[in-house]
Amino acid sequence: KNRQRQKLEALARSSAKKAVAQGRSVKLRPMTPYERRIIHVALRDDDRVDTASEGEGAARHVVVVPVK
Repeated sequence: KNRQRQKLEALARSSAKKAVAQGRSVKLRPMTPYERRIIHVALRDDDRVDTASEGEGAARHVVVVPVK
């Protein structure tokens, strides 16, 4: 569980960096509610990006959006 969380937090940070660098939204792979929550919490204090969950059911995923 802990290693999974570290991986997701690293994914969150790299996605945020990518979103800001490219100036566009980055869609992540579909995730469980637990995984999505980790991404949201990891980026909660990052002023450069916002996060949102999109999609339905098993296809629900996090989108990292750069703040203009």
